[in-house]
Amino acid sequence: MPKTAIPAFQTEPLVMHPALKVWPGEYDYINIGGAGEITKFGVHIELLFKAAKSSLHHWHQAEDKIVYMPSSEFVLVEDDNTVLREGDTRLLASKTSQKPSFGKQEWGSDASYLTVGTHNKQDVIHYSDHDLITHKEGKNRSYTHSEGSPFEKRNFK
Repeated sequence: MPKTAIPAFQTEPLVMHPALKVWPGEYDYINIGGAGEITKFGVHIELLFKAAKSSLHHWHQAEDKIVYMPSSEFVLVEDDNTVLREGDTRLLASKTSQKPSFGKQEWGSDASYLTVGTHNKQDVIHYSDHDLITHKEGKNRSYTHSEGSPFEKRNFK
């Protein structure tokens, strides 16, 4: 059986969140799972630049995730800050953990890490710092406040 060719790094462009109109951050990634047509879970290597964040503070109802640091280090922000160093692993279970998290790089060098997570077509993602819930249905997204009322998209000029 032939080896799977790993694609080159791609840049996740600096895109404003569609509902919040804030910038979550820019980083590079390799979609390893996509190279092998894996559909049940996602496998990525992500490269987080100094002073960058990987996402907005959030947690998933239907996604389990593993973060592994093969080298370098970064801060995993949950209820407190957890420094992940070379060889460290953090398991983020859906529903049970319910701890908002994102990675941020605070040191002088870039940080690369491996993420493996379930790839569900449906999910509910909570952004507790922003009173936002994202309802994911395939490629479609809808947004509500935590109590369930529609979230009006913010318009900035």
